Order: sequence, then structure tokens, then C-alpha cells
Amino acid sequence: MQYFVLQNVGFEHINHEDFVENHTTPIAKKLFSDNDDKTAILVLDGTYIFIQKSSDYKFQRQSYNLHKHRPLVKPMVVVGTDWYTLSVLGPYLSNTKNNDAGITRHIVSSNELLAIRQ
Repeated sequence: MQYFVLQNVGFEHINHEDFVENHTTPIAKKLFSDNDDKTAILVLDGTYIFIQKSSDYKFQRQSYNLHKHRPLVKPMVVVGTDWYTLSVLGPYLSNTKNNDAGITRHIVSSNELLAIRQ
């Protein structure tokens, strides 16, 4: 945690200018920015991790995914347009409220997605 995570994962391990310059593709800049070389473009990608069935009944119900027919948790991965991993948020439970849109809404409303340090 002390040596790897703090230096390689999270919003504070890279500054804004380095992220924009090195991890934003030219096509993403052309499509999503107004000719501004200072705009950071992020991709939020929800994925899932299968877990074992829990002996805790409440957690078992919250982690069971009706679509996959298995218990799982959902981390939200924040990457650059070149798939450089910036941060991983979560994990979130797999109940019906936690689809990708619901997780993104929670991240934005609770201000978990902080701006990259300038």
C-alpha cells in the first residue's frame, strides 16, 4: 500500500498536465474538447468481480446479480482514453440500484470523482 498504491493508483499519483499530455489520445481531444489542451478526458468503466456465496444472508442478497446468476461486486475503474488506469472506486454491491449509471450518479453526487491535482 505504502509504496505501490500511493505512487501508481489514485487521483493524486499524477498531476493534471501530465495526465492530459500523456494519457489523452488526439482523437478524444478532437471529439470531446473545445480545442483546449488542458481538458482531461476520463472514461469510467464498470466491471465486476465474482465472489463466493456469503454466509451473511443480507450481504448474500445484496451481492447476488440476477443477470449473471452469481454473487459479485462491482468496482468502477477510472481510466484515460489510452486505458491508463487512474483510479479504482468501490467496490459496489450488485443490487438493482448499482448499475453503471447509478454508480456514476453516486460518484458525481458524492464528489468522489475529484479533479486531478493541478
